[in-house]
Amino acid sequence: MAEKILLIGGSANGFGRETESDSASYQMVSALLKRGCEVF
Repeated sequence: MAEKILLIGGSANGFGRETESDSASYQMVSALLKRGCEVF
């Protein structure tokens, strides 16, 4: 059974702009999905 993980992040910063936090969140979600976790 896959481990279920809820990630809560900050609000939107504006359309088309990316912050370090956005990049880190994306990397974390990608790594968790590769490990078979269910992220939502």
